[in-house]
Amino acid sequence: MRASAIAVLLLASTSSASFLGLLARANRPCPAVVDTITVPSTLSVTLPPVTVTATPSLPLTTPAALAAAGCLSDAQATSIVSAWKTILTSPDRASASAAAQTLIAGEFLETSDAINALAGNSLGNATFDGKDGFIAAVLQNPPIPLLTTLDIFHDCSRIAFYWAASGVGSGIEDVRGVDLLYVTEGLEQINMAMVEFNSLAWGKDVGWQIVRANGTRY
Repeated sequence: MRASAIAVLLLASTSSASFLGLLARANRPCPAVVDTITVPSTLSVTLPPVTVTATPSLPLTTPAALAAAGCLSDAQATSIVSAWKTILTSPDRASASAAAQTLIAGEFLETSDAINALAGNSLGNATFDGKDGFIAAVLQNPPIPLLTTLDIFHDCSRIAFYWAASGVGSGIEDVRGVDLLYVTEGLEQINMAMVEFNSLAWGKDVGWQIVRANGTRY
């Protein structure tokens, strides 16, 4: 009887309604809660070794390709050196002059500190500036008795001529040197030459008395 009365009072009260609402919510089954947990992991995979074979494809420089590019061929380089040697060695000075007229370009420059040293000219300056002066100087001097080709190599427009001269003057010493010859665009003439050689050996051959700093003679 007392319990029923309390229940009636609770139901009739506004605050009792709120209490019942809270009670109902408290007794309601809770939904399942699922937490997502990210766990870092390291996966090790062993792969078999892989061998990659690559065949490089490089263009080969052929004589035809060089000619098409406007480059000197081996035959042209050899021919130019042969004509150059004729100018310096031919005992027939008329033949030497003709060869020089054909081979040497109109605008010609030669530099040679070896020749400048022998001639008493300032080092580092042009030795011959012009075709005519070069040809006249060569023809005024005795020809080289023997000029041996030791090596020839070239690129598209330059020829390196490594040589040995025998029989110069007294012929006591052989003289070795290198001529760097520059050719014109037509690949037929020389327009510049850089000439260096053992000027001490040449000077001794032509009669110079060379005394070293310690008093001994070369």
